[in-house]
Amino acid sequence: MLITDAQGAIVAVNGGFSAITGYQEEDVVGAMPSILNSGRHDAHFFAEMWQQIHQEGHWKGEIWNRRKDGIVYPQLLSISVVKDDAGDVVNYIGVFSDITQLKDSEKKLIDLAHYDSLTGLPNRLLLTSRIRQAMNRQSVQRNQLALMFLDLDQFKFVNDSHGHTVGDELLKLVSQRLEGLLEEGDTLARLGGDEFVILRVIHADDNACIRLSEDVIHAMNRLFMLKGGIDAQIGVSIGIAQYPENTASTDDLLTFADSAMYHAKKSGRNTYAFYNDALTVEANHKLRLAVELRQCVQNEELELYYQPQVDLVTGDIIGVEALLRWHHPERGLLSPFHFIDVAEERSIIHDITQWVVETGCQQLKAWQDAGLNVSMAVNISPRNLADVAFTQVVFEALDRTGADPRFLELEITENTLIENQANALKVLEQLRDKGVGIAIDDFGTGYSSMAYLKRYPISKLKIDRHFIKDIQSQSPDEQEVAIVSAMIAMADSLGMGVVAEGIETLHQQAILHELGCTFGQGFLYRRPIPAVEMSELLGLDPEGECGA
Repeated sequence: MLITDAQGAIVAVNGGFSAITGYQEEDVVGAMPSILNSGRHDAHFFAEMWQQIHQEGHWKGEIWNRRKDGIVYPQLLSISVVKDDAGDVVNYIGVFSDITQLKDSEKKLIDLAHYDSLTGLPNRLLLTSRIRQAMNRQSVQRNQLALMFLDLDQFKFVNDSHGHTVGDELLKLVSQRLEGLLEEGDTLARLGGDEFVILRVIHADDNACIRLSEDVIHAMNRLFMLKGGIDAQIGVSIGIAQYPENTASTDDLLTFADSAMYHAKKSGRNTYAFYNDALTVEANHKLRLAVELRQCVQNEELELYYQPQVDLVTGDIIGVEALLRWHHPERGLLSPFHFIDVAEERSIIHDITQWVVETGCQQLKAWQDAGLNVSMAVNISPRNLADVAFTQVVFEALDRTGADPRFLELEITENTLIENQANALKVLEQLRDKGVGIAIDDFGTGYSSMAYLKRYPISKLKIDRHFIKDIQSQSPDEQEVAIVSAMIAMADSLGMGVVAEGIETLHQQAILHELGCTFGQGFLYRRPIPAVEMSELLGLDPEGECGA
């Protein structure tokens, strides 16, 4: 802590100040706080900071300062104004903490979650982000994007014949050769196994994809000389999909390129194929699905299933997640995976979400009336967060049903926050003020930024099942354990609860508990079940009363 006079000169510091900065009190009394200036912030930053201090009487934020030994470090700083009885400023008080470790954890988490640990290349998560960014740019610049999906031919033979160590060495050499073919602005990613992707902007050159494909095939066909005198001969099958010619969807671009790659394999391997959607069945399927979706609410075909969330120490059920199911008249019981994209594309998601929130609140109220205080998490679409009227939908459902908002929790993804920054903060603050909790779903699959988490009123993080599945063996994936540990540490530092999704084994549960995770959810405890079965699991008899 440091205290200055009204002119900003330091008049006192405490021991914590000295421990962090290296300056003793006699070094700084009479000096200005600029003695700590790191040089990383411009005049505009400080002008805005002081404007808020003068207007509101306080400021809080992250700032980079310099220690006595010259080392620059990040700190979380809070400045408050002290006034006398006449209302004149007499002092400024600055309270700060060194957040170096927190920043290091954040960077480590981002690196671990977005780069392949073997090759150092971007992974699927970062690739998806790069595709979105490229699509946004090219929609303005009117260029094409080409996504090339590469699958190595004969890699499995090398891996099985010589072992995973040799296979890993080969994958590193493959990535190095592919990097040698890249141009400025290209992205090379490894999706896992022997699958790679190249993303390239095509500038009015119809043959660019063909030339690059031929260069890739030639590079992969050259003999790989590995350690121990092992020679490896492989090939590559390439599928190519283009934006906007084939699709305007990130997921579809990957899916279409993947489909084209399998077509190349069927054509004899070690070749390339372009995706052709002229006769795609998918377009017709989506059109029909949209028509059926518009009728599903009216026809009472929707139902909520519930999956318990448990305390990892006691095993008690502390909450449930409401999961939408559609009783399709022809295809049977469908999860949102089969229809939610169409619902969002065709703006049907608003009616569906209203039904989900209303039905969830009704069930929540029924459990509360029976003496059960379990929380209920409901998933929210990006389209909902962008809708200024969404909070009214939630508030009206709570008012109509009489459910206690403190036990309602809305789940959103990281990308939903990033894509809806203009409206998200206002919506989430209104929900928080009503008592509704906010959870980040699938945490770790998006931006994973501490800055974003601190900006929004988030109460809970849900670690995506992607990071849980590889810690199930007796020798768990060290990278996945490191990622999960970093996530839990970040959540703890921000005062947020943590739920691990996708727990399937007692071994996973034990590791998560050891890492400090509080709550869990997954098939180990129960698959999603209808409301009647969940009520019985919660200890209610068929009449809805709490059992003995």
